[in-house]
Amino acid sequence: MTLTKAGRYEISGELGRGAMGVVYHAKDPVIGRAVAVKTLQLSEEGTGLTRAELLARFQTEARAAGHLTHPNIVVIFDAGEEDGLFFITMELVEGKSLQNMLDAGQMFPLPRVLHIMEQTCSALQFAHDRNIVHRDIKPANLMLTTDDTVKITDFGTAKILQFGTVQQTAHVMGTPSYMSPEQIKGKVVDGRSDIFSLGVVLYEMVTGEKPFPGQNITTVIYKIVNEEPTAPRDIDSSIHPGLNFVIMKSLAKEPPARYQSCRELFEDLRNYRSISFATNANATLPTGASLHKNQPQPVISDDAQLAATSHALNARASNPSQTPIVRRTGAMAPAPEPKLHNTRTTVLAAIFLLAVIVFGAQKIRPVFQAARQQSRSSDSSDQAHSERSMPADPDDGAAPQSASNNDSSSEPLAAGAANGGHAAWAQIDSTPEGAEIWMDGAPTGKTTPARMQIGADIRQITLKLDGYSISRNEVQSSDGGTVKLSPTLQKIR
Repeated sequence: MTLTKAGRYEISGELGRGAMGVVYHAKDPVIGRAVAVKTLQLSEEGTGLTRAELLARFQTEARAAGHLTHPNIVVIFDAGEEDGLFFITMELVEGKSLQNMLDAGQMFPLPRVLHIMEQTCSALQFAHDRNIVHRDIKPANLMLTTDDTVKITDFGTAKILQFGTVQQTAHVMGTPSYMSPEQIKGKVVDGRSDIFSLGVVLYEMVTGEKPFPGQNITTVIYKIVNEEPTAPRDIDSSIHPGLNFVIMKSLAKEPPARYQSCRELFEDLRNYRSISFATNANATLPTGASLHKNQPQPVISDDAQLAATSHALNARASNPSQTPIVRRTGAMAPAPEPKLHNTRTTVLAAIFLLAVIVFGAQKIRPVFQAARQQSRSSDSSDQAHSERSMPADPDDGAAPQSASNNDSSSEPLAAGAANGGHAAWAQIDSTPEGAEIWMDGAPTGKTTPARMQIGADIRQITLKLDGYSISRNEVQSSDGGTVKLSPTLQKIR
């Protein structure tokens, strides 16, 4: 049966489905305003909750939303019930979720990441100051309008701490990949649980990877509780060490080791370049913690609480938004079962293969040697061209340089290049290394050496390193190749 009305609201279409109900596009006939209506069918089947718990959670959502009025939180207009159908009427946000953008492969330059994080931290700090914890911060619950205004949706899993009559149940609310360790263990949570979830979102925007990937819910929650994520700088060495520190501190296993407020998190994020951080990759781990990446995973059912959590999450995983997603580099196919072979046949096959490899290496060695020689000649030509500099500016002591695409072995074009033109790349080095890279007057968050995507237009690349003169360089690639830039920075005396 198609739903046409919820209270006085006229429903015109479905916007999406979640673990708790359906969201519809609707109209308020009294004032003619387009709204979103979230409904809840009181059916405990498949949810893991009782009928009373479903109703209690719906009422908690309505009360929590009524306390929140913030420009980055979806506005709640009304809540009601009719013929056993409970509904909440809320602001209709025109835009896309951060999850849709990540799934589409969108890149998030650091200035845009900071803009999104500033708004999200502000909204969560506002809620935490009022003792409201979201408990389900994830890209799907972060809506972005056309001007990149953030709107946090679905405070349905929130717990209002001042409501003494509302008790936590044994059931776990949240999405596995973004849940905090204490949430998985069924412990009482506070705003620091949201900070962990927001750290997962930040990690994903910066690296394009999930910090706790897994093929199933059991694997994901085991990693969240027991394993440290790969440091962002181990995925992309051009990520600034200060930014790496902020992300890893947000993902600390123990709440006291994390940022204690969203305000503190964003303050460090905004000033990541000046953070005095430890160079040890494990510096943000609590005392006594260690990495377990190479250790075999024990059976999670040995821990009664984790087993119950795993069972509850699997029971709720009835739609794609509730299931863990592996790294977007592609799902891993299950390993085929090895076939048994006769030992003698295996040995003979190995000897034959080794002989083929040796024979092939002898045949193609001259080809590789010729190619290596040609590459050295080409690199020497490119280096000589990139070091031709413009006259020095006496005002700032920086020597503008220009580089053009003389690389004869152009790389494949990348989609989404600036200004809609052909994509190009710049390999940026410096002597000494570690200089901050700025493009067109804006920081990129990367340091030398780094490989960056640029457009076909002329770009202004600026290198900054304490104790050295600023190096300003103009680079351009006319046909989508790779530009090499390797200036020598002049030490300030």
